[in-house]
Amino acid sequence: MIKVFQYAAVLLLLLLVALAYARSQNALYRPFHRIKLGEHPLWEFMAIDGLRRRLLLSKDLQLLVVDMDRDEITETIDFPCTVYGIALALPLNKGFVSHRAENAVSVFDVQTLQITGRIEGVGPQPESLLYDEHSGRLVAWNTRGRELTVIDAIQGAVAAIIPLPAPPAFAACDGKGNLFVLPVNTDELLQIDTATGVIVKHWTPFAGEAPGGLAFDNDNNLLFCAFDGRVIVVDAIHLTEVAVIPAGSHPGALVFDPAGPLLYVANGEGNVTIVQQLQRNEYKVMQKLATQAGCRSLWLDPVSKKIYLPALQYLSSRKPVPGSFELLVFAFRGH
Repeated sequence: MIKVFQYAAVLLLLLLVALAYARSQNALYRPFHRIKLGEHPLWEFMAIDGLRRRLLLSKDLQLLVVDMDRDEITETIDFPCTVYGIALALPLNKGFVSHRAENAVSVFDVQTLQITGRIEGVGPQPESLLYDEHSGRLVAWNTRGRELTVIDAIQGAVAAIIPLPAPPAFAACDGKGNLFVLPVNTDELLQIDTATGVIVKHWTPFAGEAPGGLAFDNDNNLLFCAFDGRVIVVDAIHLTEVAVIPAGSHPGALVFDPAGPLLYVANGEGNVTIVQQLQRNEYKVMQKLATQAGCRSLWLDPVSKKIYLPALQYLSSRKPVPGSFELLVFAFRGH
């Protein structure tokens, strides 16, 4: 009888190993590389220039330039003050970075990486930046105030200040000149015309939950809104709930790749939920990719489909482990 139990235990172990191997073989993503970034900065915003195969990451007084083919830091851009948000206007050959303490935005040449200008009077403590190619406007989150600043990216001047009911948390463009904004600690979803700076619609679709990220599916007019444990898919025209996708806790960045079509949800619990869009109202979780606790920022290389996540290890006292700041790189199956 003992031998029977031993054989059963061995068979069960072999089965578990086989299942784990099968899952790994079917996984969309696998760990690929780690790029050392030195000591932890105040912020780690990112932007990707797919044309020149560059990833830009803000770190203290610099932008670190990562070659996405070699996955290594090749250059830096030095600024006189701390860098926060980054946005690229590739048709204009311009890049923008925000300086929170100075209420300003610097402009640089995307090709040469040389600083070419500075925009003052942006608003109280701007952080995140977003460029809307349809209107040619740059939008800055004034997170210490209840407003957005709209900047004419061609002229390099403030075009409008948009008052909000609460500080902005997340935003996404639909590619047609509309900006959708989730303010902090409200049930509201705002639709803003980026050309005029006018709030077109106020909606209250969510019941008292703090948002964790926002992304837009331009082809299907869908908003993906992350909350703790799930992503709500919303019809952006009729504001009706289309689907609910299970996700992890403490979600941050949402990235939608229409070529997949795949949705990526970076969860602070230490994983990325990767979801395939089967139909407009049908979704399938393809992988729960293990990352590292606290990883809530994510960017996708549109060419190789690699994903990049800033990561940091902490001591038990919640102090960062010296030298542990790095960029985690995960490769797509077949690359």
